[in-house]
Amino acid sequence: MSQLTVNKAIRKGHLMVNVPVFAIMIVGFGLTIYFSTLKLNGLFLGLFGVSTFVFMWLWWSIQITRWKILAFGNVRNVHELKRKAIEQQLIWNDSSWFNKTEIWSQEQKQKWSKIEKKFQVEDIIEPIYDDGIIPKETIIRISGTLKWLYSAMIIGCLILAYIEIKDGELFSALLLVGISIFGGFFLLPKVIDRTPQIILSNDGIKTKEANIVSWSNVKKANIVLQGRGKGAKWYLDLDYRSIDSNGNKGDYIDISNFHPSPGKIEEIIKVYRQREKKRKNR
Repeated sequence: MSQLTVNKAIRKGHLMVNVPVFAIMIVGFGLTIYFSTLKLNGLFLGLFGVSTFVFMWLWWSIQITRWKILAFGNVRNVHELKRKAIEQQLIWNDSSWFNKTEIWSQEQKQKWSKIEKKFQVEDIIEPIYDDGIIPKETIIRISGTLKWLYSAMIIGCLILAYIEIKDGELFSALLLVGISIFGGFFLLPKVIDRTPQIILSNDGIKTKEANIVSWSNVKKANIVLQGRGKGAKWYLDLDYRSIDSNGNKGDYIDISNFHPSPGKIEEIIKVYRQREKKRKNR
């Protein structure tokens, strides 16, 4: 197989592992609900529900090892792939007990022992197609979507408060007004800020708090996902080779509500770093 990029390997993982697991869950529990309407034996329904969980986990346990062999065997940047696979909930952290439920054949174990040697080599910046669309400078701001979302929430609460007052429900009305005031004074000001939060350019990266740091001085610039589910947040993890204008050797910036999206920010950073590398090699 030809060399895979990290993002292509992750997409293959979702198609091989997560999408089928989700489909099994939908079909299994959908049938369980349907069978319950037929007033079938409760023991049968319970066993059918449990078997859905078992089949989901069995699929993951078998397919995840197949994906690991395929992905890590054909990707250059195995460290980046592992980090992103954990963030996107394809695999678990090394310390997780769930890793013990993976099902490996003897042949797969032999292949994996050879693949593991790739982790002894540092990642490189993978070549990325630069069609010139990304400008010399990209300004990253807080997403305007949140501004309209919070505004709609505040207006909606005020309308509901008015209706509650008309119905004589003063306590509910006061609660809704309180939520509106909280949103107006604490939430809305944070998202209507249109000042640049991060500036990416051919010359380097400038954060809101510090002056520009050249790409040659950027040791690491990774997009990482912290947490799971609705509580998950995206961060820009920066390490510098020397301190910035604020005396810091790095930064950890919450970019969950920034525009462009975290994925696009990652792509833009790679393009700028690639441009800087090409300038050096001239």
